Amino acid sequence: MTTLTQHRHTQVKDLLSSHKKAPSGWGKLWGSVTRLKIKSIDQRMAAIDQALAWELKQGVSFARRLALSNQVTAAKKKLQQQKDRLSRSLH
Repeated sequence: MTTLTQHRHTQVKDLLSSHKKAPSGWGKLWGSVTRLKIKSIDQRMAAIDQALAWELKQGVSFARRLALSNQVTAAKKKLQQQKDRLSRSLH
């Protein structure tokens, strides 16, 4: 891992550990993920996956799991659209 990648990974881990101390819902967690100032869309998607994995480890109900899955799918779709727009603008 490069130093920058290690730094981002540490930021995500810190984010998740702080979220554990004060569980306040996916909205705040997602807001925190977007505020990590990660430029790479792929790294943002990875951060979302890590956040979702943490949520699922907490033993959430089926309804909550479904809601989280839908939110993650929507967030990733939005990021993918940004990535597609960016790649089209570069050509």
